[in-house]
Amino acid sequence: MKLECGIAIDLPDSEKLLLYLHSLFIITGQVGVMFCNAFIEETLHLLKNSIFLYKDGLFDCAFYSVRQASEVINTMLYLTQNPSKRKEWASKGHFPLDSKIRNQLEKLSLDYKEIKSLIPEYFNKQENLIKQTHKIIHKQGLDTFYKARKPYAERYGYNQEEETKLFLEVLKYTIGLLLIVFILIDPLCLILTD
Repeated sequence: MKLECGIAIDLPDSEKLLLYLHSLFIITGQVGVMFCNAFIEETLHLLKNSIFLYKDGLFDCAFYSVRQASEVINTMLYLTQNPSKRKEWASKGHFPLDSKIRNQLEKLSLDYKEIKSLIPEYFNKQENLIKQTHKIIHKQGLDTFYKARKPYAERYGYNQEEETKLFLEVLKYTIGLLLIVFILIDPLCLILTD
């Protein structure tokens, strides 16, 4: 049953991406935001898992993992800027959805607002890529069905090359978002690097 619909996909540069994610060492030592280390670790696991899922042909799960990584990044920054919400988040009480968190980040963090104003095309592109993944995650269109893969790809309009390009692009932009947000949380890391 496992192999029935999941068709293995050759993902270009997957080994290079996995090695990069595995060797990416970003950690904060700032007392007030040390909880972020768990968020960073979770984000990296989600991104690595997305690559494995995609290669195994579990494309919708792979896109979901990348989207979830993006949401974890946004939540991490939100909680650094709004510490009073940490208990609410930890207790699994009512918590805003990612779209509301993104809207509030510019109000809560002047640094975030400034960075976003300096490179708006990056943030817009990452957000638009995430929106594109919603179509796949929520199965909008026959080309997002497992049965549309093989042998019916042509009939249902499935294009593996385009989908793989989208996956790699959203993955790389989300890695970039993690790095940008980490710098916002711990700007000293820039000073300590060469």
